[in-house]
Amino acid sequence: KAGIVRLVFRDFPLEIHPSAEVAAVASRCAAAQGKFWEMHARLFETHGVEWGGVPNRDRPVMLEFAKALQLDAAAFEQCQNDPAILQAVRDEAAAAGRIGVRSTPNFFVNGQLVIRGAAPFSDFQRRIEQNR
Repeated sequence: KAGIVRLVFRDFPLEIHPSAEVAAVASRCAAAQGKFWEMHARLFETHGVEWGGVPNRDRPVMLEFAKALQLDAAAFEQCQNDPAILQAVRDEAAAAGRIGVRSTPNFFVNGQLVIRGAAPFSDFQRRIEQNR
């Protein structure tokens, strides 16, 4: 049903993944050009194959993804280099940590942590119905 759920995707780059912050910044930079979900999909489809683990190597890969998504490459690169964007990612991760997030994914309904980790759709449906 329309209007029951609002999905909010937050940054929580895990420290065990050296390029997680690079990917989070790339997502924010794509979002600035209206292509968050396209970048999100590209990152998940290609992690461990085209990027992942070497931040200095992975930054140019993110720029290539941006070009493939037909983003303004110069604006994307400027965004990637903006320390305020990286700080925003870190601030959001710190805020998540303060409310108990320790891993990904986590799902909140009406401000309460209800699901940790991957779960079947039926779990989400039940939790949403319980909290309406």
